[in-house]
Amino acid sequence: MSNPARTWAKVAEQPKIAPTEKKLFAHTECIVSLAQYLPSKKTPTPSGKYPVFFDLSQTKATHEEIAVSLPPGILGVHWHADMDILEVDVQTEEEQKDLLSKPLQIENHLALPPIPSTAEFSRSLFGTPSTADLPHFVLVKLANVPIASAVTLETVLHRHWESFGKVREIAPHRIPGRPWLTRCWDLVIEIDPAATSSPPTIFKVFGTKVLAWWP
Repeated sequence: MSNPARTWAKVAEQPKIAPTEKKLFAHTECIVSLAQYLPSKKTPTPSGKYPVFFDLSQTKATHEEIAVSLPPGILGVHWHADMDILEVDVQTEEEQKDLLSKPLQIENHLALPPIPSTAEFSRSLFGTPSTADLPHFVLVKLANVPIASAVTLETVLHRHWESFGKVREIAPHRIPGRPWLTRCWDLVIEIDPAATSSPPTIFKVFGTKVLAWWP
């Protein structure tokens, strides 16, 4: 016996969800990652203009031993007890740069490395100098990149972005499990802290307008 014809109402009741196998093209993956370029621990909002942070959870030294090890001439300190991070504030950028350049030597304990302020990284905007000429890494996302040879596109994109900083990583988004390119690319660029100009958010690749943005 044949099934009765489906009415329009019955058809309309069916869930409007695309079959799972048709969702493959909605997902992409990219090997570029910003994580390895960021400070290992988030720091609190600085209290002074030229801060340097130390993660006290990484040492067995007492506060007294750390205090003795701090260089003369510091402006002030602030212990962020909730994070066990010591903020040391100095008066000049040169002093800050000097503190950041080497670990703090503590007698009878392992040296304690300084942590740059992540408040500078969180801005993640081109044209915003970071503290004490620290490296400033930005994840740039590109959309509407034309599909062509991956090698050729990487060369063209690298050439475009190297005028704004040092390109650390660059790669296309691909369909998971396939070598196929998509129209999206990611790159990590190291910005010169002294840079004052911002790259355009729209530029052309092979005559196609490409959109660039960063968090």
